[in-house]
Amino acid sequence: MKWMAPVLAVLLLFLLLLAKLPATWLDYTVRHYCRGALGVTATQGTIWRGRGDLQAILPSGEVKTLDKVTWRVDLAALLKGGMRVEVLREADVRPVLDAFAGLSGWTVHKLDLRLPASLLGVFSSTLSQLGLSGQMQFNLDGLGWGAGVIKGGGQVLWQDAGSTVTRVHPLGNYFVVLHGKGDALEYSLTTVGGKLDLHGNGAWRPGAYPLFDGQAVPLPAQREELAPLLRMLGKDSGTGIYTLVLDANTGLSAR
Repeated sequence: MKWMAPVLAVLLLFLLLLAKLPATWLDYTVRHYCRGALGVTATQGTIWRGRGDLQAILPSGEVKTLDKVTWRVDLAALLKGGMRVEVLREADVRPVLDAFAGLSGWTVHKLDLRLPASLLGVFSSTLSQLGLSGQMQFNLDGLGWGAGVIKGGGQVLWQDAGSTVTRVHPLGNYFVVLHGKGDALEYSLTTVGGKLDLHGNGAWRPGAYPLFDGQAVPLPAQREELAPLLRMLGKDSGTGIYTLVLDANTGLSAR
């Protein structure tokens, strides 16, 4: 059993090094999983507990500070084969993110985050060409996946939506409702006032491409001005109504 002493010493050293991982590792992790759209700078502390500035890295290269935040990783959850992370705003100590991920699945207990709509351009070349603007408010409550079942839901509100492709601004306010239903996450898009009505429904299943079918309907007075934008979003049905589809590679495109 003489081998146990050096093995335990190496294991203890590994755990000590792991406990001291600098907070900059969180910035790397966030950038990696958000495709470079979000980052955490001016960090203090460790990856397990610390503080920093949550920032959005826009497609143009501009960097915007969203919130000063603190975070804590629940070490007790590690003993259960998972990881729970809690991120709070420093200003009012309200949760930005409370999430758990493990071998059995994941759950976003709470997400309350406001992001510039231009970040959507990071995830789609078509959306990047649209030059989107406005603010998007994400609110998720108990959205999770486990044992092949998606549960919970949330809402996304896009306010003062705009695009550099058209001079019409704002286009409107748009509301997306998310609802976990069995093996799929279903979502619906509606318009809350504006010059361009967007509506439709879709669903996403783990391991598959998201699906969406909808329509874009401009007000008659703005139809001509909105035509360049609408041609990029979808296909004219011949009545001034454009059909929309979510494509796996380019986002919204003509069908």
